Amino acid sequence: MGSLLFVPGMLRTIGRGDLFRSIVSIVLYVVALLVAILSLVGLVGAAGLAFELHGAAVGLFFGVILLVASYAAVHTIWIRAGTVRDGPGGDYVVTPIAAVLMRLLGELYAVFAGILSVGGALLALFGVRLARLTSDFAIGIPGSGSGTGIAGAAMILAWGWVSAFVALIVAYFVAESILVLADIAGSVKATRRIAEDLTARSMPSP
Repeated sequence: MGSLLFVPGMLRTIGRGDLFRSIVSIVLYVVALLVAILSLVGLVGAAGLAFELHGAAVGLFFGVILLVASYAAVHTIWIRAGTVRDGPGGDYVVTPIAAVLMRLLGELYAVFAGILSVGGALLALFGVRLARLTSDFAIGIPGSGSGTGIAGAAMILAWGWVSAFVALIVAYFVAESILVLADIAGSVKATRRIAEDLTARSMPSP
């Protein structure tokens, strides 16, 4: 009869966090695959349109930029899916997952901003106006309105890397704050348990 009662085992699995980690990691793996597929489809269209509007060299280079940025994003999501899957157990189930997801958001923005700004700076250095290029594909490269030439390229690169760095700082700060709050709560719980044990031992026996 006991073997037919699956609810206790299910609750233990949920309490350990195995269920949440498995579901979130699977979702992230699926998202990584979807991003890879959609990026390839969008890359072909964007590179082809850039080829028509701005010439073969710009079209090819723009396609390479998008390919590198897409690969970095997909690989980042894939790695973080593994981080969630192999996450430690403990009293707090969702908190570590939330911290990983917050880091992932900052990392994805930093990946796109950093790589696109490098490519955008190189394009601006050779006289391509990014404001026109990004408006064609609705892709926001930080500092894309800075113009062309050495000054424009430097501004685009600076905007991109500064925004990427700020995004990482904010995301990691929030993620670490979540973990710190969980650690404080765990320490308070452990202290209270120790205090209760000491109180119970100090009480005289009847």
